[in-house]
Amino acid sequence: MFESALIPQNKSTAVAGMMRTAFRDRKYSEALRSVELVRGDSGTDGALRTEAAYIEAKSLLALSRRDEAMQAFKALAAFPKTEYGAEASYILIRLGIHDKSLQTQLDLVQKRINLSGIIGKSVHYILEVILE
Repeated sequence: MFESALIPQNKSTAVAGMMRTAFRDRKYSEALRSVELVRGDSGTDGALRTEAAYIEAKSLLALSRRDEAMQAFKALAAFPKTEYGAEASYILIRLGIHDKSLQTQLDLVQKRINLSGIIGKSVHYILEVILE
């Protein structure tokens, strides 16, 4: 589809479609190749670049390339008021990579709970969900 497109706008549309289709079909390596094509396309707008970054992060995680995925999620989480940024922030929290200020809050609450006599490892995880 990409190779047969003659008009630049059609190529951009083809690349975006290939990326989305590969990701939905759980062909994560193929999705990553398409992400690179999206990035290399000068006709790609900001919204599609952000979507490509999200697909890259999710694909890397699905391929067990955790360190690379975490970097990609951190880049997205820099914009927490966006759809992809909010989800990236949530994923980072769920995977145990906390913002230091959040971790400090969790530790303080955990200490207070422990001092009050409530003991249990699950308390920490319950607090994470509450503070999200």
